[in-house]
Amino acid sequence: MKYLAFVLAFYATACTSEDVSQYDSTADTVWTLVTLDGTPFPAKATLTFPTSGQLAGRAPCNAYRAEQSAPYPAFAAGPILSTKAACPALRLEQRYLKALGEVTHADITKTTLVLTSPNGRTLQFKPDV
Repeated sequence: MKYLAFVLAFYATACTSEDVSQYDSTADTVWTLVTLDGTPFPAKATLTFPTSGQLAGRAPCNAYRAEQSAPYPAFAAGPILSTKAACPALRLEQRYLKALGEVTHADITKTTLVLTSPNGRTLQFKPDV
């Protein structure tokens, strides 16, 4: 029984490391939010994957960061920590960070990052050029 638990743990770790590599391959990419739930996002919000298991970015008012603990193509951001500055786009920021915390699936290509949730949330990003 101990052997079976070890084998399962070994393969789970191996799969996670391999699957997370898709996020690692975008480490130098700054993704800019284009649409939130199918509607153009009227403020600037970015997302990066600076190191394995981490995400960070700039919401309309504040910088934020979180752990990204799920293996690709799963997505799990949390808890999301941010600075506390106020600005006129604070409501947009709250909508963005709430949606980012709810998404559970990622599709990454060289030209698009789409994050989705089971309840229909969709965040579409394009690389900053």
